[in-house]
Amino acid sequence: MKINVLKHNQQIRNSQKACFLKREIHRSSKVVSSSLSLVCLWSVSAWLCVTCSCSYSSSSAIGSGRTRDSSLPLCLALAHTGAELCSDWLWRDVFILTRCCCGRLMGEHLWHDSNPPISLQPVAELDVEETWSVELHTSVSPTDAYGTVDFQDAAMRYVRVAVDSKPEVLLQLMLREWQMERPKLLLSIHGGSENFSLSPKVKQTFSKGLITAALSTGAWILSDGINTGVSKYVGEAVKTFGSHDLRKRNTVGITPWGVIDNNTDLIGRDAFRPYYPVGNPFSKRSCLSGFHSHFLLVDDGTQGKHGCQHGLRQKLEKQIQLQKIHPRLNQGVPVVCVVVEGGPAIVSTVLDYVSRAPPVPVFVFEGSGRAADLLAFLHKQLETDIEEDFLARIGDVFALDMAEATNLYALLLQCMEHRRSITIFDSESEDQVTPDAAILTATLKGTKASPAEQLSMALAWDRADIALKDVLWNGQHWQMGSLEQAMLDALVMDRVNFVKMLIDNGMTISCFLTVERLEDLYNSTRCFLLHLVEDAKKTSLPQGYRLSIIDIGLVIEYLIGGAYRSTYTRKHFRAAYSHIFPTHIIKSAFLFLRRAERTVLPGLTDLSCLVPFNFNDLFVWAVLQQRQQMALFLWQHAEEALARAIVACKLYRSMAFEARQSSMDDDMTERDFGQLAVDMLDCAFQQNKQMAMKLLTTEMEAWSHFTCLQMAVSASHIPFVSHSSTQTLLTDLWTGTLNMRKNSFLKPNIPQEQITQ
Repeated sequence: MKINVLKHNQQIRNSQKACFLKREIHRSSKVVSSSLSLVCLWSVSAWLCVTCSCSYSSSSAIGSGRTRDSSLPLCLALAHTGAELCSDWLWRDVFILTRCCCGRLMGEHLWHDSNPPISLQPVAELDVEETWSVELHTSVSPTDAYGTVDFQDAAMRYVRVAVDSKPEVLLQLMLREWQMERPKLLLSIHGGSENFSLSPKVKQTFSKGLITAALSTGAWILSDGINTGVSKYVGEAVKTFGSHDLRKRNTVGITPWGVIDNNTDLIGRDAFRPYYPVGNPFSKRSCLSGFHSHFLLVDDGTQGKHGCQHGLRQKLEKQIQLQKIHPRLNQGVPVVCVVVEGGPAIVSTVLDYVSRAPPVPVFVFEGSGRAADLLAFLHKQLETDIEEDFLARIGDVFALDMAEATNLYALLLQCMEHRRSITIFDSESEDQVTPDAAILTATLKGTKASPAEQLSMALAWDRADIALKDVLWNGQHWQMGSLEQAMLDALVMDRVNFVKMLIDNGMTISCFLTVERLEDLYNSTRCFLLHLVEDAKKTSLPQGYRLSIIDIGLVIEYLIGGAYRSTYTRKHFRAAYSHIFPTHIIKSAFLFLRRAERTVLPGLTDLSCLVPFNFNDLFVWAVLQQRQQMALFLWQHAEEALARAIVACKLYRSMAFEARQSSMDDDMTERDFGQLAVDMLDCAFQQNKQMAMKLLTTEMEAWSHFTCLQMAVSASHIPFVSHSSTQTLLTDLWTGTLNMRKNSFLKPNIPQEQITQ
């Protein structure tokens, strides 16, 4: 929203004007000598008096209601206390060269001679005291600056917003209009706003750690978005280590509109504006950083004043925290404050974060300077008698007097009361873990989350290394079902590394996999499966239909074809299933079955009556859900790897045919598993030709007593059928007893008792 300065009360305006007309006007030889020098004086500093260049301040006046700088006068006035020291006034430059408390020159306001603005010196005769504020002296109107800003090598989105904008509206804009990916972590960067130097080691550590943490977790990065201070280092980090995919560049700059250099160039609705971040070295304004992906330009009606964005930024961070880290997880989006260098105000910012409920973890880069180093020193300090030396250090770092240093020291001590929420990272230490892992570990530990919540965060980030090191440590107590739920979430979210980690650390598939969980897995993503069930049952399914395990058995039989019979559709399994689960859940799954086959067998009272599930069931689920990497991982476990590879080939080939028949996207591929089957057969044939051919003819009980050769022929797997092992076997089968070689496994198996008779 754009902020416009309101017109003043007419009575005050007229009285002020009358007061100015009564002033005695003198001329000063120092000022009259050059009007240009007067203009230059005001361009350099707005805090100097027009007449004598002395410093002017008013203890009773303040700037914007959201600005903490109490030394900024309400009006950089036409006169000041001790006016007799000024020898003259320039009437023609009075209104043009003085500044309103909003930061604009008087001549920039839309007022005429009869309507001077409020920011003139208050009139003593009327006994009127009025303080300029955003609420009283600005108005809100529809934004006139939004669109795309072009930094030559990349185009970024921007919008000018009011300082009191609702954070939920801003978040909706970012997610829906800008189509930013939902954050799984929020990295809020705080530090110095002026330019400062970082050592090469600290700069490298900060840049690589920040971007690696963001890219590996799907995080958003928030900064001031300007090309100075810590925001400049953020931009350089994105440039050096960031992704070239703009959709993954979720680096948001939240910047005061009034401090942007050439901000009028950005005015326009749905505009495309070129922007050249080359600032005027004599200007107090800042340029936007060209390596941020999105900009929220916060307007409170002031010009050239920092700080108005902090309140809106805090509200936006809290709104993001309320969002789910993943649709399957109840955990909110975690926020971590990253501190690099910084002035005295950073200490208050840190205290605000760690004092929240729950606290927001703070990650401090030691060695970056000023506030960051003071926080690091006090965090590591165990001695109590350091106050005198530390106060002197504070005074030296920030050039503060004793009273100001004492107040800042008190704030630092309050921060240390929340020491557990503050992590210090020493970039110069050789024993430190990688900075991205340190940031994520600090996020887990600093939020005081339960182990299950920490595991959910690591799962959403897909950082199994963090979970293994910091969550699944020895002696950790887990509630019943917590790890099983984590395993289910990892499978649904396709987190292969997490599944591997849980299996390697003792998760037993036969204990984990139940009918309910297997059905949950199949119903997690089921668009294509519903189409296959309708084809298999030759009927339309009602809206909201929940797939049953028997439906999946029908689909497997439909895709493999021939005489194949799934375990899920066998009489014993269906009888036990119908006895355990309510009739209304499975009614639609039995419409095609014979009524006699639905008889419930006696003694079936629990799930132990069902066939135990194993890796084969999970492997088929991964194939039917088209999760290639998960299927490849599960294929490596359990037995009959050759058979499972050929089964996957057949299922993929049949699903691809169904997708083409129904005009659906055909992204099925059996190449990986087809090649795996050929490679395995080739390896076996080279090691033992007899056993390789036996693999081809052995009936597999888990796969409806099919042989690998039968399944390969059914899948039209030509490379497999044309392999030397298969051709040798076929030759033996065709020639039979004419073949001189002895392949005992091809002969009929005659019982021993028949031979003795």
